[in-house]
Amino acid sequence: MSQSALIILAVIFVILLTGLLLPVVRKGKRERDIQKVLKTLGCASYRDVVLVDMLDEQVYLEHIVLLPDKIALISFKRFRGNIFAGENIDYWTQVVGSKSFKFPNPFGELEPAVAALKGAMKGIDVQPYIVFTNNCEFPKGKPESVMTLAQAAVQFGEQRCETLSLSTQQSWEALGNKLKTANK
Repeated sequence: MSQSALIILAVIFVILLTGLLLPVVRKGKRERDIQKVLKTLGCASYRDVVLVDMLDEQVYLEHIVLLPDKIALISFKRFRGNIFAGENIDYWTQVVGSKSFKFPNPFGELEPAVAALKGAMKGIDVQPYIVFTNNCEFPKGKPESVMTLAQAAVQFGEQRCETLSLSTQQSWEALGNKLKTANK
Protein backbone atom coordinates (compact mmCIF):
# COMPACT_ATOMS: atom_id res chain seq x y z
CA MET A 1 0.00 0.00 0.00
CA SER A 2 1.35 3.38 -0.95
CA GLN A 3 2.06 6.15 1.52
CA SER A 4 -0.75 8.36 0.15
CA ALA A 5 -3.27 5.51 0.54
CA LEU A 6 -2.20 5.09 4.19
CA ILE A 7 -2.61 8.82 4.81
CA ILE A 8 -6.10 8.76 3.27
CA LEU A 9 -7.05 5.76 5.43
CA ALA A 10 -5.69 7.51 8.53
CA VAL A 11 -7.70 10.66 7.75
CA ILE A 12 -10.88 8.61 7.18
CA PHE A 13 -10.25 6.77 10.46
CA VAL A 14 -9.81 10.03 12.39
CA ILE A 15 -13.00 11.50 10.85
CA LEU A 16 -15.00 8.38 11.73
CA LEU A 17 -13.59 8.22 15.24
CA THR A 18 -14.35 11.92 15.81
CA GLY A 19 -17.90 11.44 14.52
CA LEU A 20 -18.46 8.52 16.88
CA LEU A 21 -16.85 10.02 19.98
CA LEU A 22 -18.07 13.61 19.76
CA PRO A 23 -21.71 12.82 20.66
CA VAL A 24 -20.54 10.73 23.61
CA VAL A 25 -18.29 13.54 24.87
CA ARG A 26 -21.10 16.11 24.45
CA LYS A 27 -23.58 13.89 26.29
CA GLY A 28 -21.10 13.42 29.13
CA LYS A 29 -20.59 17.18 29.41
CA ARG A 30 -24.37 17.82 29.41
CA GLU A 31 -24.83 15.23 32.15
CA ARG A 32 -22.04 16.78 34.24
CA ASP A 33 -23.65 20.22 33.79
CA ILE A 34 -27.02 18.82 34.93
CA GLN A 35 -25.49 17.15 37.99
CA LYS A 36 -23.60 20.33 38.85
CA VAL A 37 -26.86 22.33 38.96
CA LEU A 38 -28.73 19.62 40.87
CA LYS A 39 -26.02 19.63 43.57
CA THR A 40 -26.57 23.35 44.21
CA LEU A 41 -30.29 23.10 44.93
CA GLY A 42 -31.62 23.76 48.42
CA CYS A 43 -29.98 23.47 51.83
CA ALA A 44 -29.23 19.75 51.48
CA SER A 45 -30.28 16.92 49.22
CA TYR A 46 -30.36 13.17 48.70
CA ARG A 47 -30.19 11.55 45.25
CA ASP A 48 -31.12 8.14 43.94
CA VAL A 49 -32.33 6.66 47.21
CA VAL A 50 -35.00 4.24 48.38
CA LEU A 51 -37.37 4.77 51.31
CA VAL A 52 -39.46 2.01 52.83
CA ASP A 53 -43.02 3.29 53.21
CA MET A 54 -45.64 2.44 55.86
CA LEU A 55 -46.69 -0.66 53.88
CA ASP A 56 -43.10 -1.98 53.81
CA GLU A 57 -42.84 -1.17 50.09
CA GLN A 58 -39.63 0.30 48.72
CA VAL A 59 -40.19 3.65 47.01
CA TYR A 60 -37.56 5.15 44.71
CA LEU A 61 -36.76 8.84 45.27
CA GLU A 62 -34.78 10.44 42.46
CA HIS A 63 -33.90 13.75 44.11
CA ILE A 64 -35.05 15.11 47.48
CA VAL A 65 -34.18 18.72 48.31
CA LEU A 66 -34.44 20.34 51.72
CA LEU A 67 -35.77 23.89 51.49
CA PRO A 68 -36.41 26.27 54.41
CA ASP A 69 -40.19 25.85 54.15
CA LYS A 70 -40.65 22.38 52.61
CA ILE A 71 -39.18 19.27 51.03
CA ALA A 72 -39.06 19.27 47.22
CA LEU A 73 -39.30 15.86 45.58
CA ILE A 74 -37.83 16.26 42.10
CA SER A 75 -38.21 13.99 39.12
CA PHE A 76 -35.80 14.97 36.38
CA LYS A 77 -36.72 14.48 32.71
CA ARG A 78 -34.11 14.54 29.96
CA PHE A 79 -36.41 15.59 27.10
CA ARG A 80 -36.04 17.97 24.22
CA GLY A 81 -38.48 19.61 21.85
CA ASN A 82 -41.96 20.84 22.68
CA ILE A 83 -43.79 19.40 25.67
CA PHE A 84 -47.57 19.58 25.96
CA ALA A 85 -48.52 18.99 29.59
CA GLY A 86 -51.31 19.48 32.07
CA GLU A 87 -51.58 18.63 35.76
CA ASN A 88 -54.74 16.53 35.28
CA ILE A 89 -53.99 15.05 31.86
CA ASP A 90 -53.15 11.32 31.92
CA TYR A 91 -50.64 11.47 29.05
CA TRP A 92 -48.33 14.29 28.08
CA THR A 93 -46.85 14.70 24.60
CA GLN A 94 -43.33 15.42 23.44
CA VAL A 95 -42.96 16.76 19.90
CA VAL A 96 -39.54 16.60 18.25
CA GLY A 97 -39.56 17.79 14.66
CA SER A 98 -42.51 16.10 12.99
CA LYS A 99 -42.72 13.19 15.44
CA SER A 100 -44.73 13.08 18.64
CA PHE A 101 -44.35 10.77 21.63
CA LYS A 102 -46.85 10.27 24.44
CA PHE A 103 -45.69 9.54 27.99
CA PRO A 104 -47.54 9.12 31.30
CA ASN A 105 -48.08 12.22 33.42
CA PRO A 106 -44.99 12.17 35.69
CA PHE A 107 -46.96 13.43 38.68
CA GLY A 108 -48.75 10.06 38.82
CA GLU A 109 -45.39 8.32 39.17
CA LEU A 110 -44.50 10.59 42.10
CA GLU A 111 -47.65 9.94 44.19
CA PRO A 112 -46.24 6.91 46.11
CA ALA A 113 -42.99 8.78 46.77
CA VAL A 114 -44.82 11.87 48.05
CA ALA A 115 -46.94 9.70 50.36
CA ALA A 116 -43.84 7.86 51.67
CA LEU A 117 -42.01 11.14 52.31
CA LYS A 118 -45.01 12.70 54.05
CA GLY A 119 -45.18 9.62 56.29
CA ALA A 120 -41.49 9.93 57.13
CA MET A 121 -41.45 13.73 57.49
CA LYS A 122 -44.59 14.33 59.52
CA GLY A 123 -45.50 18.00 59.83
CA ILE A 124 -43.25 19.11 56.95
CA ASP A 125 -44.71 20.08 53.59
CA VAL A 126 -43.64 17.78 50.74
CA GLN A 127 -44.14 19.06 47.18
CA PRO A 128 -43.45 17.19 43.92
CA TYR A 129 -41.74 18.95 41.02
CA ILE A 130 -40.94 17.83 37.49
CA VAL A 131 -37.75 19.39 36.13
CA PHE A 132 -36.96 19.17 32.42
CA THR A 133 -33.68 19.83 30.65
CA ASN A 134 -33.26 23.33 29.28
CA ASN A 135 -33.65 22.26 25.66
CA CYS A 136 -37.43 21.86 25.76
CA GLU A 137 -40.29 24.32 25.59
CA PHE A 138 -43.92 24.37 26.73
CA PRO A 139 -45.78 26.21 23.93
CA LYS A 140 -49.23 25.80 25.56
CA GLY A 141 -48.06 26.47 29.12
CA LYS A 142 -47.18 24.09 31.92
CA PRO A 143 -48.35 23.13 35.39
CA GLU A 144 -47.03 25.30 38.21
CA SER A 145 -44.78 22.53 39.57
CA VAL A 146 -43.10 21.90 36.21
CA MET A 147 -39.95 23.80 35.29
CA THR A 148 -36.73 23.68 33.34
CA LEU A 149 -33.38 23.09 34.99
CA ALA A 150 -32.55 26.80 34.73
CA GLN A 151 -35.83 27.71 36.44
CA ALA A 152 -35.15 25.16 39.20
CA ALA A 153 -31.71 26.68 39.76
CA VAL A 154 -33.35 30.09 40.27
CA GLN A 155 -36.26 28.85 42.42
CA PHE A 156 -34.32 26.38 44.59
CA GLY A 157 -30.75 27.66 44.25
CA GLU A 158 -29.76 30.14 46.93
CA GLN A 159 -31.74 29.44 50.09
CA ARG A 160 -31.79 31.01 53.53
CA CYS A 161 -30.80 27.77 55.23
CA GLU A 162 -30.06 29.49 58.52
CA THR A 163 -33.83 29.84 58.97
CA LEU A 164 -34.30 26.04 59.19
CA SER A 165 -35.91 25.10 62.47
CA LEU A 166 -34.19 22.60 64.74
CA SER A 167 -37.11 20.18 64.34
CA THR A 168 -36.81 20.35 60.52
CA GLN A 169 -33.07 19.69 60.74
CA GLN A 170 -33.66 16.73 63.04
CA SER A 171 -36.41 15.34 60.78
CA TRP A 172 -34.08 15.66 57.77
CA GLU A 173 -31.31 13.79 59.59
CA ALA A 174 -33.78 11.09 60.70
CA LEU A 175 -34.93 10.75 57.09
CA GLY A 176 -31.31 10.29 56.00
CA ASN A 177 -31.01 7.36 58.43
CA LYS A 178 -34.05 5.69 56.80
CA LEU A 179 -32.80 6.01 53.22
CA LYS A 180 -30.91 3.38 51.29
CA THR A 181 -28.89 3.88 48.13
CA ALA A 182 -30.87 2.77 45.08
CA ASN A 183 -29.44 -0.01 42.94
CA LYS A 184 -29.82 1.37 39.45
